[in-house]
Amino acid sequence: MPKASSQYKESLVGWLLAMQDWEYFLTATFAKEEVTYSGAQKRFWKWLTQCQRSMPRLRAFAAIEHGIELWHLHILVAPELNDLQRHTLERAWSRHYGHMDVERIRPGTVHRVVSYAVKDVRSASDLLLPRSLVSPSHKHNSGT
Repeated sequence: MPKASSQYKESLVGWLLAMQDWEYFLTATFAKEEVTYSGAQKRFWKWLTQCQRSMPRLRAFAAIEHGIELWHLHILVAPELNDLQRHTLERAWSRHYGHMDVERIRPGTVHRVVSYAVKDVRSASDLLLPRSLVSPSHKHNSGT
């Protein structure tokens, strides 16, 4: 499937920037097992639901990307987290699925980070957006 147009991606970036003050960029891999596209989706929703039990204010969005060998996720997270909460996100992922890197988004780089997160999005089905982030008028792949 061809990549989405640059105009589509720029409008998507603008929409994501307006939606939330993103604080962290996460990269999550599936090193413990090979997963399918739908498996990657299911694992993201399970991880997010688990993390929101202890951090109810946690907001996240993910873009699925197929790397050289494995699917992985680019995830944006808000609001600001303390050290324990960041470690909780990493442990919850690492315990079951693979490796996760958590990086704080530096001031002035949010647009670039969001653009990078969606760089390989081909269609709305590559986006995992919780219903709490999506208004009823938007049709995206939402699961929680």
